[in-house]
Amino acid sequence: MKNLVKFEHITTCNWPCALRGMRNPLESWHKADTEFTHNGPIIGPNDMDLAMRLTRAGSDHRKFLRQIIISFDVSMAWGIWKEYATYKVGTVENSTSQMHKLGGRLLEREDFAVENWDAGHENMLLMINKRVGVYQKMKNNHELYSADETKEAWRNMLSIIPASFVYKRTCTLNYEILRNMYGARKNHKQKEWRIFLSELLKKIPYPEFITECN
Repeated sequence: MKNLVKFEHITTCNWPCALRGMRNPLESWHKADTEFTHNGPIIGPNDMDLAMRLTRAGSDHRKFLRQIIISFDVSMAWGIWKEYATYKVGTVENSTSQMHKLGGRLLEREDFAVENWDAGHENMLLMINKRVGVYQKMKNNHELYSADETKEAWRNMLSIIPASFVYKRTCTLNYEILRNMYGARKNHKQKEWRIFLSELLKKIPYPEFITECN
């Protein structure tokens, strides 16, 4: 069974800038006690106390979270990506491409985020691959088929791709955006959202900045 959500290459950055900046309002830089290592920050008790107080105080006060950057690759169903677009402000994604790659090979079960594969899904896969085969035949026989006919075959193939088709995207966002996602989606009826959040929070430093008072 395909993993419903799969993360790779998770990184965070800009911690020194974010934690230094949070001390600007009171000019309390002399109290900073975080150690920055190649494995990430080790936030000292002074900085942690201030960071948590700002986090609890609300979005106007926890601006430092907007300066902590998260990047990762994640593979999940197209239907979930449509909802992810709700958080477009302050995010960037590069995705695998229907336009460039779909139709280049026959699809397999692993190309779909389906929890319980059954006969209906098998029939779906056969139908899709039948159209993939037609498209490949026309694409590879330019002397027999016009460009318009080939494009129509591609559109026919694309029209039956279901919401469970998996895309990989490389995403960049910040801790404040992830807080917004967590608050809105942590108890979502779609399992994929709950997995997305729980798995990502396991793999980033200081997830309490996301979950505290949320």
